[in-house]
Amino acid sequence: MDEKKFDKDLEKLSSQETIKRNLIRSSLFLTAFELLKFAVEKRLKNFFCVGQPMDKNFEYKNSQEYIKQILNRRIPELNNNRNVYYSSSLWLKENGAITQDDVEELQKIILHRNKIAHELPTLLIDSDHEINLELFESIRRLLTKIEQWWIVEFEMQVNPEYNNVDYDSLDMNEINSGNMILLNHLIEMIKDEFKKTTANIGYKT
Repeated sequence: MDEKKFDKDLEKLSSQETIKRNLIRSSLFLTAFELLKFAVEKRLKNFFCVGQPMDKNFEYKNSQEYIKQILNRRIPELNNNRNVYYSSSLWLKENGAITQDDVEELQKIILHRNKIAHELPTLLIDSDHEINLELFESIRRLLTKIEQWWIVEFEMQVNPEYNNVDYDSLDMNEINSGNMILLNHLIEMIKDEFKKTTANIGYKT
């Protein structure tokens, strides 16, 4: 047994502040991921399926085009398996919303999300495992990028109020969605905690 490792694990488990901090980080990361997932998956499904009948949960039923382009898409990087999150990410890349680097970052985010969701005791106890706060910043960046793309490319295009907008001089800092506002609100709520614990990685609040 590695005694130094054991001592570090015990110290991590014994610290109420550390446990509390990691539970807050885990909860926030999972919440932030769900907001990002909505931007990646749900907005795209609504785009393809609006006008379809709704199911008992008031969700649009899948259109044939959505099934063809997203649900049935085989992903070579995933051994030719299907994956809605990945195929939705690829669709966004192919339509100019994000880059290949963004697609890869989205995959890092969901892998870390799954680790938090399914291996939380390890993150709370094992001194070699921590919440990756740099990926949190990636969530905020990608959520903003994708949400703003949907708003500018689709929502504003069909809204008569924006008929006279000069898109070349559009200030993207003024483009916000409800999910962007919610995520930034969550960050504001724990800003002090992040400032104290993330200065070493340059996390911006």
